[in-house]
Amino acid sequence: MRGADIDNINTLFVTAVKDGVDDATLRSQIYDAIKAADDSYKIKDVAVDEIEIPVVIVAKVAGVYDFDAVRNQIRELVLADYGRDSDFAKAGQNRVLYKRIYRLLEANVPALLGNRSDLEVVVDDPDNEILPEQYRYVSADSLSITVEQYL
Repeated sequence: MRGADIDNINTLFVTAVKDGVDDATLRSQIYDAIKAADDSYKIKDVAVDEIEIPVVIVAKVAGVYDFDAVRNQIRELVLADYGRDSDFAKAGQNRVLYKRIYRLLEANVPALLGNRSDLEVVVDDPDNEILPEQYRYVSADSLSITVEQYL
């Protein structure tokens, strides 16, 4: 399907997903809009490929903090920035950036501010090409968070 092919001349490849709208209705709306703008195009459907990005976070904090509360703060922040309904997921073709996660968590989780804290983040995101039809995000299932005492 990809690459140079005479069958792909004047063809628009369409993939879309929208919460609350079934695929047939969404496809029909998109086709109608394309045809209204220029009916000379052929249209080919490309199935949406939802990919949950595995992320492992280990936070080491002072023993005075409630570890469950710290874990919940981290979970809420990461899912808000990288979850299925986030701007990250909707923009498409993005990679989870370590630097951004570190800054996000250090700026918003008080337990990670002190000198007696540490943070480790591992994103299992292969370096292969990200395709336009891939809907990539971090889910509650693909996010692993461990909070332990800094020694």
